[in-house]
Amino acid sequence: MARPLSDEKRLAILGASITAIASSGLSASTATIARSAGVSEGTIFTYFKNKNCLLNSVELHIKNDLFDYINNDMRRTTDEEVWLRWFWNKYIEWGANSPEKYRAMRCLSVSDVLTDEVRHEVRKKFLKFDEIIASGKQNGILREQPNEFIYGITDSLATMTIEIICKFPSKLDLYRDLGWKAFLLAISSAR
Repeated sequence: MARPLSDEKRLAILGASITAIASSGLSASTATIARSAGVSEGTIFTYFKNKNCLLNSVELHIKNDLFDYINNDMRRTTDEEVWLRWFWNKYIEWGANSPEKYRAMRCLSVSDVLTDEVRHEVRKKFLKFDEIIASGKQNGILREQPNEFIYGITDSLATMTIEIICKFPSKLDLYRDLGWKAFLLAISSAR
């Protein structure tokens, strides 16, 4: 009879994968990941069918962590600007406090290893963002532009903001606020 899989080992593999991807990109070897996780390389493939399956699981693991962080103590408001500011602050804080996860997430997001199913599952987690964007457009608060473009603006400005904060952590509030102002100018209707 096969031994049950260990959540502890699975989490160790995911954590080691995040570290490896953050430092070496997607070319990080499973041997390096296994060593860092304290398991044999074969153990990785007991938990994950292949490296692509592992990478997709890492993406879900990171996005679940981000989703939980953002939704912890979530704002209940219908004011689009207030909600977006709160979302921005939480997203930037998460990235600044979890730089390895953020770097790994960036590597994964620009790769072609993520399956459509994983991308769809991640998108479903962030439907509230889409609802706020739609409401803001309908109310004339946000500029009429494709959601994909707004996602790109969010991603680009958040990346720049988080990278600067990681270099100057004592100025988190300053750079988070400057990033917010740039983000708001890029998506809001004329002010």
